[in-house]
Amino acid sequence: MKNLLNKILITIGLFILNGCGSSNNVTFTTQGGQCANQTNTGPYCMGIVIQNNSGGTGGQNWINSTNFPISQISYTISGVSNVLTPATNSAGSTNSMDPNNCAGSTIQPGGTCEFYVQINKEAFGVQSQESVNISISYTVNDTLFGGSTNTGNANITLYELTNLYIGQNNGYMNVYNNAWSNYGHVESADTIAAIAADTNNYGNIYLGGTLGVYPFGITTNAIAGSSISSSTYPTGSNNLFSTGASLYVAQLSSSNNVINSYSFSGESWGAQPYGSGSFTGQQIANANAYIGSNTYIATSNGSINGITVCLSSVSNTCQSEGTNGISGTITSIAYLGTSIAPTSGLYAGSNNANGGLFYESGSTPNQSATWAPVTGESYAITAMTSSISNNEIYVGDANGQISVITTESPTIAIFLESVPVTPILYMVYDNNGGVIYVASSNQLYACDPAGAGCINTNYTIQNSSTVTGMTIGSMLVDSLNNIYDQGSL
Repeated sequence: MKNLLNKILITIGLFILNGCGSSNNVTFTTQGGQCANQTNTGPYCMGIVIQNNSGGTGGQNWINSTNFPISQISYTISGVSNVLTPATNSAGSTNSMDPNNCAGSTIQPGGTCEFYVQINKEAFGVQSQESVNISISYTVNDTLFGGSTNTGNANITLYELTNLYIGQNNGYMNVYNNAWSNYGHVESADTIAAIAADTNNYGNIYLGGTLGVYPFGITTNAIAGSSISSSTYPTGSNNLFSTGASLYVAQLSSSNNVINSYSFSGESWGAQPYGSGSFTGQQIANANAYIGSNTYIATSNGSINGITVCLSSVSNTCQSEGTNGISGTITSIAYLGTSIAPTSGLYAGSNNANGGLFYESGSTPNQSATWAPVTGESYAITAMTSSISNNEIYVGDANGQISVITTESPTIAIFLESVPVTPILYMVYDNNGGVIYVASSNQLYACDPAGAGCINTNYTIQNSSTVTGMTIGSMLVDSLNNIYDQGSL
């Protein structure tokens, strides 16, 4: 009788376990800003943790929600083409976005495994909001209690937002995008004079101040990190910009005028700076251009204007570029994208109230070049920005007017449109969106490069102070709440 009762109880127990089925309860959690190398962080990156049943003791909710190991994970990711994922790679350590080999692992009840996604290039204009749809399918190993192997799936959606970052000299940052617009005091210990974006590796933003250079990306409180200046780079910068894999930083020091390069991938300074002691004076805030592999920085030595060119082909060499013919103090420089007679392609704006726009003569930028006025502009120049795709320069002046210089008319500034608030403080061209963004006082305008007019975006630049730079960069978020990634501004 006792043996019969034991058999009945065992049969009932197995029926209960099998009758409830295999409730896998696989969920996702995200690690905002975590990159696949598990060392670097940035807005381009997102870690996604697969969790096999987060509830119950040891991952098991016996009787009513029995859980089992899962394996043979496969990925399906859709929505955008500029995000690196493990979806198209084979399982194993060769998959850079699945370094933990989740695809080839068995995740026990209560266990986790993390894979990654990462933006690999800018592909959308400011105000774009793109979905990244992530789905995993897996095999449920529920044969332990007599069940049969079956499959399951889980889904999560991330969002790629393309931001316009607006830096201000009072340490505030404004972030303007389609989902929300926010601002905050990101640097309280320094005055911010320049801003640049890493659009090659991790998506971080870099701020140049009087005392140092600060990375701004994924932090708990969404504030700038500690200065990346080191013993070999002891001062701040009011003139920095990014191109390709590097950040170029003109050192703000009267005794050590050099341009340093900073590797985005290695997050480290280059061993050899350009041009120690060879600047003609202090660099002018945000007045720079990058032509081929050479860096051009506008400088001032009292009443003398200058442009210093640092040659990547000649180690540690900078030289003065000719500025004969420029009247007024240089406020900005820009490159047309090509040289076209009679210009070298390099242009300078100055504070000359009667017309402050000049072009460098010659077939290429050169040390002995002379400069001549560009016709069609009769006000002081306050800002310039270039279009990479169109080989055009857009010019903003003290009267709120925007003009364009084209390869068809390289010595003439053609009026496009104007904004109602003067002067124009800063401009940036959105190459993917085809829009010129203009900051004027505390207003932000979106202007058509074809001259169809400027629209007030109705976004107020908060805690308004002088705008010292604007740059564009995308980010991955797991929700569209009014946040700056993982921390409120």
